[in-house]
Amino acid sequence: LAALKAVLAGISGSLAITASAVDSATDSVASLVVWGGLKLSTRKSRSFPYGLYKIENVIQVVIALFILFVGYEIVREIFSRTDNLPAISVEVLLGMALSTLIPMLFGAYTIAVGRKTGSPALVADGRHRQADVLSAVVVLAAVVLEYSGFSFEYHGLTLDRIAAGLVLVFVAYTGFELFISGMRVLLDASLDFQTLDRVRNIVASEPAVADVQSINGRNAGRFRFIEATV
Repeated sequence: LAALKAVLAGISGSLAITASAVDSATDSVASLVVWGGLKLSTRKSRSFPYGLYKIENVIQVVIALFILFVGYEIVREIFSRTDNLPAISVEVLLGMALSTLIPMLFGAYTIAVGRKTGSPALVADGRHRQADVLSAVVVLAAVVLEYSGFSFEYHGLTLDRIAAGLVLVFVAYTGFELFISGMRVLLDASLDFQTLDRVRNIVASEPAVADVQSINGRNAGRFRFIEATV
């Protein structure tokens, strides 16, 4: 995607497509971080006998920061000024449409695999792809408007920049949601009430258990740790 957008940016001279190419290059780095984290999370050593399972949540926090960086790119694009109008052709339109479709499909696939395997890092990466799709849609809309010759401006803000501001709300929400979720795990926040209640009922159903006095739990990557006093 980064290479495709770089070629399209060179052909059209579009600042928006150039920024989108930089964004895709950043995504490549994020994917490598996820891949490395998944490999490291199952490794055990004398210093870490239970494995490096929390490294997935560290990666989740890092990816959240990547998403917020995408938001920063959109803000910069909203307030950027350029006198050089891009030269949009049919080839550029088709290329940007393709670059929007690919991360959308890949993001949905990544989230599905992440949920199936219980990997927060993969789910976070999939959501990052979805956020990237929205930023790509903003760029695609700007390209389509430029190609059609339609122009709209209100107090210095064009239609595509107003749309970028709306997209920024979702991007920021996704980033903060992932950041808070990852930090909760790193700080050993409790499991949700439904999970704890379900475990309490399972333990209480054991004939040898007369009473469950207390039960606590925490997330750690794809693992759940539970301790109970019976």
